[in-house]
Amino acid sequence: MVLKKPSKDDFLKIAKVSAVGILVIGVLGFLISIIMKFFTQ
Repeated sequence: MVLKKPSKDDFLKIAKVSAVGILVIGVLGFLISIIMKFFTQ
């Protein structure tokens, strides 16, 4: 398989998926930290 430069649409799609994934992981970590603080009071 020969790698080709992604088109602008492909790049935007990949960028959006990556951004959503990073946000989801960040929100999960934030929620876990809040829950841990709540339970360790």
